Amino acid sequence: MHPVTDPRSRAATQLEELNELYDISPDHRERCDMTRSLQQTTQLDRFVGFLLVLYPLLEHTLSPVDPFLGMVHRRPDFYLPFRELAPSRVKVTAVGGPYSLGHLLTRAGFFSVLVFRTITFSTPFLLQDDAIFFNNLDEFNAAIDPSRPAAHFCDVKCYGTPDPRRSPLNASKLWDLAARWTSFVMDDDGNAVTHTLTEFNDFLVSLRAPCLGRLQSYLTAADYSYTPLVAEPTPSEVASIAFKMGKNAGARKGLQDLGLIRVDGDVSKEDFIQSFQTVFDYSFARLGELRHRMQFDAVMLEHALCKYSRLKVKKRDLDMSSVSVAYILPVYVYIQMFVRLETIPPANVNLVLFTYPKNLQ
Repeated sequence: MHPVTDPRSRAATQLEELNELYDISPDHRERCDMTRSLQQTTQLDRFVGFLLVLYPLLEHTLSPVDPFLGMVHRRPDFYLPFRELAPSRVKVTAVGGPYSLGHLLTRAGFFSVLVFRTITFSTPFLLQDDAIFFNNLDEFNAAIDPSRPAAHFCDVKCYGTPDPRRSPLNASKLWDLAARWTSFVMDDDGNAVTHTLTEFNDFLVSLRAPCLGRLQSYLTAADYSYTPLVAEPTPSEVASIAFKMGKNAGARKGLQDLGLIRVDGDVSKEDFIQSFQTVFDYSFARLGELRHRMQFDAVMLEHALCKYSRLKVKKRDLDMSSVSVAYILPVYVYIQMFVRLETIPPANVNLVLFTYPKNLQ
């Protein structure tokens, strides 16, 4: 049994202090419902703690010395929970990329997005060569230098399990499918149409594009949720799509690791959505103003749950399931002091606070 369940323990005292901190909150920000069980509260704080442990990586001056932070720092596209701040997304959303207003409604823009998600994601071609937009198929093919290693242009294991079907050779089919784009995103008068995330996801699935399965279709739709073409999705909408991805979906595994849904047996769609909403509400309130720096929203939460599960399974240098709430909560309270002063903790102090959790195992 976790010591937080003992009201006389230091961990329980710190949890109570955290509750009091929110009770006296001067800005009346949304507060968490603390009527839930101590066990569930501990699990939810563990997830918030996971985000806080990795928060220092958002400070570009930080040089990780801890093995766990170093592992995430070396492969941020694969491990970083802050979706829109990982290098591939930062690169492709730059000015002149496919999400720019001048390209957003064009066939070339959509083609470039499909290339990004199914071919060039997290590759040197994207990150070092700045290959983020292609006017047509010929321009893409001309950029592929056959003298360079294949991995320079396409990482077949960028999403985890290797997919040998990923290849620049798929670009021809992607260009053909991109012809369907303009009729989906514009009305008969040529005006942009705003869709829901679900509608966008369904359109992408219907393309049956090479290597654009349920996961990649959702990822692509989620990418567009940061543009005017998709209405901001609610947690329940994101959870509903994640539920349809099946038992191996990363968000489902994350909720299982947090003990919010069953590992064995079926889980109803309603229970899945409610569990996702619970994590969203709790994290939203607990993170305070830090959520803006993390770009926390429903889409980021789905992404972060995947990374939580991935890093927990990794069990290298740090297993978040064994990080004591007695470690997480003082760090959180410390950061909240800076939030209330409208500043952020100094990077060197973050380094001290966040790089020694393995000593508490």
